[in-house]
Amino acid sequence: MGTRLHPLTLTCPKPLLPIGNLPIIARIIFALRKQNIREFIFLLHYQPEAFIDALGDGSAYDASFEYVALEKDLSTAGSVRCIREYVRETCLVHAADILAEAPVRAMLDFHRSKRSLATLALYPQPAPLSYGIVRRQPDGRIRQFLEKPTWPEVFSDWVNAGVYLIEPELVDHIPESDHQIYFEKHVFPQLAAAGAPLYGFPITGYWRDVGTPEDLRVANLEFLDGQLPAAFLTRDETARHRHERTFLAYGESNSIASTALLSETVIKSGCRIAANAKITRSVLLDNVNVLAGAIIDSAIIMDHACIGESASLLPNSLIGEGAEIAAQSIIQAHGVVNPKQRVSSGQVVPTRRVLPTGYLRGFVDGGSVMGMCFNADFMTWLGKAFGSRQALAAASNSEAVHRPILLCAADAGNMRELVTPLIAGLTAAGCDVACLQRGTLPLARHLLFSKNHAGGIYVGKEDDTNLLRVALLTGSGEDLTSLETCSLEFVELLEHGRQGSVTAVDERYAYEHYLQALANVVSPGRVDCPAPVFVSLANAKIEPLLQSFVERLQLPLRINPLRGDVVVASPVETEGWHFEIDSAGEKLKVFFKNDAGMRTTISDGALAELLRQQVNGEVKLLFNWLMLPTCNREEDPRMIRVPGVKANFVDFARREKIPSWLSFDGQGSITISAWQSYPDALMALVYLLPGLAVLAQRNDDATLRQQQLLSCTNELKAMLMRRLLENFAGNVTGISDGIRVGAEAECVIVRPCAGIDALQIFYAESPFNEKRNSLAALVTKNLTAWIKEKEGRFMKNGRRN
Repeated sequence: MGTRLHPLTLTCPKPLLPIGNLPIIARIIFALRKQNIREFIFLLHYQPEAFIDALGDGSAYDASFEYVALEKDLSTAGSVRCIREYVRETCLVHAADILAEAPVRAMLDFHRSKRSLATLALYPQPAPLSYGIVRRQPDGRIRQFLEKPTWPEVFSDWVNAGVYLIEPELVDHIPESDHQIYFEKHVFPQLAAAGAPLYGFPITGYWRDVGTPEDLRVANLEFLDGQLPAAFLTRDETARHRHERTFLAYGESNSIASTALLSETVIKSGCRIAANAKITRSVLLDNVNVLAGAIIDSAIIMDHACIGESASLLPNSLIGEGAEIAAQSIIQAHGVVNPKQRVSSGQVVPTRRVLPTGYLRGFVDGGSVMGMCFNADFMTWLGKAFGSRQALAAASNSEAVHRPILLCAADAGNMRELVTPLIAGLTAAGCDVACLQRGTLPLARHLLFSKNHAGGIYVGKEDDTNLLRVALLTGSGEDLTSLETCSLEFVELLEHGRQGSVTAVDERYAYEHYLQALANVVSPGRVDCPAPVFVSLANAKIEPLLQSFVERLQLPLRINPLRGDVVVASPVETEGWHFEIDSAGEKLKVFFKNDAGMRTTISDGALAELLRQQVNGEVKLLFNWLMLPTCNREEDPRMIRVPGVKANFVDFARREKIPSWLSFDGQGSITISAWQSYPDALMALVYLLPGLAVLAQRNDDATLRQQQLLSCTNELKAMLMRRLLENFAGNVTGISDGIRVGAEAECVIVRPCAGIDALQIFYAESPFNEKRNSLAALVTKNLTAWIKEKEGRFMKNGRRN
């Protein structure tokens, strides 16, 4: 249905939208006919008669066309299943909204040589966040799929190009359903996981998914600029592009005034352009009427629309079929006018969508939005989008409609430039805001768990990367999923008549309630640990919180409100146990410093041994990555993926029947909460204090854990991850939230960062290993060499151009 192209596709199927003066589907047919493919079957649902009228019986293309109109939209795989009687031999399946230079003969030879059940054309996409990525082995076999990843999930730059060769037997693997069934979601991933012969065929040359307004405009500009390959052009177009660059493309019977200024624009048939109109980088379909003095910049205008005198269409505006834009009206950037809608004289149509399609995905890490800096406009939009989402979600529950949004900042005073516009966006969406000026993320989750808020936002900084973090939370304190966070850019922004109010949360009461809840599940008599034990804080603002907790439970701790590296370097009483709590209050790092000054971070294995003494259940190792305690040896744990925390959580029960949660992120940090289902460094600290004396003797479990940021552009991240998989295939031990190479004693984890041009590299080694850091050095050396190699090509190509 082309929902990302609304309102254009409300009256025209996506494959019939134009590139130049011909529809997208016609360009695809040209490319396939030039490879001697003559028999076509079109699987249709939305406006099938429009395709038949536009394409005919195929004689105009010297081909044979058949049309199958489906009563329901069953999507890619579901539609193919409906015509299984046609699939009697190897067939080519081609998406109708993708332009791809796919060498079908070479692809077919490869397909047959591998005896493949299905062969997918794969295209190397430098920034693959809007596509489905594929893990491909050196022999071409496909092992893993992931649809529309965020940066931390990316493991390859190979994307599904939307062109497949399939065998008749494949149809038997398509589930029968009345709902939409996608090859990329419901068929190929399952087959790859089961070890079916599924192969990927790399293609080069031109490839574009014409699925968004931005992509449609760019495809038309590439046509005008001569960048669209000859395979997609008519003979006349090929001859014309061979001699000169085409700044304009006209249809028939257009009337254009001599004083009109036109540049880089496609104009179809029957259009009238009046005097002094100015049109740049736009697409006008049939019978569009542009009156005198109108200004149109980077817009797409559907059939029979009328643009009034001196009206202005700002960049990326979309005008539906038959719409009327009266004189001197303004359509703001990304503004939308629906089919047959009338905009009155002087009216301003506001921005419908601030961000380009897919833009937000580059900053998403689970339920958080990450970045080096965010301007006021972005933060206002984020507040308005989140507020609109929560208001729409609560609309069906009258009791929840007037619950406020909780806004918690690590330090609102130092983050005023972020907090103030965020509040402005939330209140503009009609949301009341309860503001906690200073707090941790676990504290915010605790307040949300009381069910008195419609949702929450936490604003802070990540210590590992120094990135700003805006964590988006549900009304019960859980992180939004990656999908939910990314979908904010499609939320219809509410223009609420009611302006929301702002109230302050009583900080003292919030802390008191939170600490009491934590203390209720800990018996002070259990806590006995060797002295000295030091606790250092990345966020000095939470010192009173920790000090109160220590006093309440009579814990033998010494607190220093300075960063951990400062504490470690201090000459005063640094020998002993050290705990580091991150600024968000979620992560806890444990290390021991001996009298020689050597700092060793405690391994996951040693922590698991310690927790066996504390937890009523068995601690297991899953995929050499996570320790999972369970309450019963016969029962499997319930594992829940919580994006944005870099960890997995597993539910288990203690004797008190209180839910407890445990996680190791494989990077030297753990998160435990015995009170609620989210990470809490304070509770983790209390659970680890008993048994430290035993743990201190476990030198064989000692490791040195370090991390670094490796600078690289976003265009290189996916390629680097794919080459890492290819070159270290035999040593890869995990592909989840980064690629893990090597075993626990000596491992490297490489993770693409969201919101910054860098890879995050974690590595661990035994201090007693003679080949210190060998794996980390090898991985880092290769990554650095690949970056220089690629950047060298960019520079060489730049000089050549």
